[in-house]
Amino acid sequence: MNTAMILGFPCDLTDPDSREATHKVLLAIRDGHPDDFAWLQRLLAKISSHPNPLPGDLGECRYANSGATSEEFFASDDPYFEEKRVVYLIESELEPDSRKGVIAHELGHVMLSDQMADRIRSELVDDGEWASEVAADLYALKWGFESELRALSVSRCDQHHRLPVDEIIRYLHFTYRTREG
Repeated sequence: MNTAMILGFPCDLTDPDSREATHKVLLAIRDGHPDDFAWLQRLLAKISSHPNPLPGDLGECRYANSGATSEEFFASDDPYFEEKRVVYLIESELEPDSRKGVIAHELGHVMLSDQMADRIRSELVDDGEWASEVAADLYALKWGFESELRALSVSRCDQHHRLPVDEIIRYLHFTYRTREG
């Protein structure tokens, strides 16, 4: 595969629209949230086309060396937190109006720490997978991708949560009011 660099991150996505959307998401994070961008620089190894997606998947974040998913990590006391992550996207399944939402959500998984997952489990949801999904969406919201998440919620697989309409979400230093459309 042909690997290009997008704002310093290796990327082997083949679809020009997916590459462009990835660039826009990373640019929004870099310009609006430099501390988060620095964290991504530390932990994101690569953005890649998914080699073997499951039906309904749009993207996935995995640990580069161990191959564990973020949900598997949160369900254990895995010592691989400092391990670099790879974001995998299923380019053929990404719709234009939700593409940036998928990318921001998957980058949100890269941002997660075990302490954050524990806090989300205790304050918002019990389940490790749901904790990871909620936290990834909170990052995407923080970075300004609410409308893209809304567009994504229409086609999201049932195993992923859907954001409630007209609800206040407070977590850590984030406060968001969700809206329709």
